[in-house]
Amino acid sequence: MLLLLLVALFVTAPPVFAPASRAKPTAEAEAPRRQSAAMPVTQPAAPATAAPISNAPVADTLMPTISADLRGRRTELQVRQGYENRLLHETDLAALARELTALAGTGDGAAAAALSRLYDVCAGELEYLGDVPSRCRGVGEPGPALVAKLRAASKAWHQLARRLGDPASVLRVDYYETPLPGVPPTAEELRMREAATALFADGDYDALLDATLMLHELSDRYDLRAFEWALCTVRPACPSARPQCRNGNRCMLYDQAAAPDFNQLTPRQSRVIIGQQAEIVRALQRGEFEALWRPLDLGEGG
Repeated sequence: MLLLLLVALFVTAPPVFAPASRAKPTAEAEAPRRQSAAMPVTQPAAPATAAPISNAPVADTLMPTISADLRGRRTELQVRQGYENRLLHETDLAALARELTALAGTGDGAAAAALSRLYDVCAGELEYLGDVPSRCRGVGEPGPALVAKLRAASKAWHQLARRLGDPASVLRVDYYETPLPGVPPTAEELRMREAATALFADGDYDALLDATLMLHELSDRYDLRAFEWALCTVRPACPSARPQCRNGNRCMLYDQAAAPDFNQLTPRQSRVIIGQQAEIVRALQRGEFEALWRPLDLGEGG
């Protein structure tokens, strides 16, 4: 009896010595665990770096990209003078460069010429002023590389201005072989004479003052100082409100008194140049521009 009672107690008692059974997880409880295991661990985001802000044109865009088939068109003197005035006084030449580039794309040779001078001015300012703020600060990152690109762009735009027929640019060449006496004019000489005549007809004396050496080369008898002094004689004076206008200081040398180098001439040289100056002025006043150049009929026997 005692043995039966002990067996009954063992069967009905809870399994104190057996390990507790583990509950099976439900589908709802297992889903988040699977999801978190599948997702990659997110790394902390790197701090954002602000991109440099610049309105400067890309270096390659400084060069002309205009079709070789584009035909040039004449620009009125007032418009050309407006370009020059803005080049002298604009405070943001990068913005002016973008505007001139668009105008040159329409065949405006004067705009291409102004752009050539603009890049030359900026090359000088950036070369000599360095990092000092200037009117050209928006053109690009200052440094020798940019200066070289600006110089190259200035030459390229000048060549384009010549191709588009800008008369002042036609007269501006790096090298010109003076015709030998008695040799008929070449096609290039005739083109330059035509350009100079157009500037005389327009009354663009400032552009002609920049080309007095070439005017002397195109003539067979007039000294370049005679051309310069004659042009300063007929050129309108600078406005009193803007005495630093183009070639203003240059022509002030000839106002009522001769330039310093004039005083270094011999009496005979002075008389010759004064006589040539008077002849040139008379030709300009009469519109006889062709009389300034050497004759066309230079065959055998001249």
